[in-house]
Amino acid sequence: AQIGDFAAIEYYRVVGKSGLERTIAVLTHVELRYFGKSILTLLKPFLKRGVDRVIFAGSAGSFDPTVPVHSLVFPRSFHDLSDDGAVVSTATPIDNELYGLLPFGESYAGKHVSVQSPLVESQEMVWRLREKEKLLSVDVEGSKVAKMIADHNKQHGTKIRYAAAFIITDTPVASGDRPKEGYGLH
Repeated sequence: AQIGDFAAIEYYRVVGKSGLERTIAVLTHVELRYFGKSILTLLKPFLKRGVDRVIFAGSAGSFDPTVPVHSLVFPRSFHDLSDDGAVVSTATPIDNELYGLLPFGESYAGKHVSVQSPLVESQEMVWRLREKEKLLSVDVEGSKVAKMIADHNKQHGTKIRYAAAFIITDTPVASGDRPKEGYGLH
């Protein structure tokens, strides 16, 4: 089903081993302008309609220069970064269901942070977030989705589960004070 000119929903009917039937709704073909904070607006109606799980897949930057581009990251915890980049929030009280299912091969797990918009970083900021805050990855919306679900669960007594995975698209340089050409955590 098409949602205006900015996204589509595809529905799948799945029957589990125990015979439990589920309907899976996948939000697809989302126009890029609708990510960031606006993805929260798209997800709210699903939470109100009683979904039991949200699975989020996206791209992220890595603060760790040893994590290769195109690696998979399964966050252990979700945090937000203040607009000025100075304060990292405490962990959102929600688990990543995918964390316990780490596949074999090149995949990583760690603390994940979301920012208001693509981050304009300095080497000092990358060092601080990596070394002091022990953050592994960054995107715009993944932690915000986790927080929205955790808040919804608390307010409505629900137990909506969250699963998130990210493909790394950007990484910092290992040393020096000059960013790698074309580098940006977004």
